[in-house]
Amino acid sequence: MHTWRALLRPGGFLLAAITDVSPVGGTVSHRTTVITAARAAGLYFRQEFLVLRTPLPEHEPRAMPNPTGSLGPALVDGRHEVIHLRLAAFSTAPGGTHV
Repeated sequence: MHTWRALLRPGGFLLAAITDVSPVGGTVSHRTTVITAARAAGLYFRQEFLVLRTPLPEHEPRAMPNPTGSLGPALVDGRHEVIHLRLAAFSTAPGGTHV
């Protein structure tokens, strides 16, 4: 983050893709680590964007009524299917001041 911070102009923005959002067994999430590293480099967290990786289905089959009463499989191979990634937006402060 320090390297990217040095390349930004005052008031510039940096988008960081956070691909793994699930912490494993009590560890700190990647999102928290990225935000902390950015703050340590002098960047300010502004916003988070969700970017779809695949088109959303017209109908969610797990939410549709089923005559058997089952909602269908909620997990794919034991995990939810990830259809998005997160972009964290950081900025430098214009003129070197905190905004």
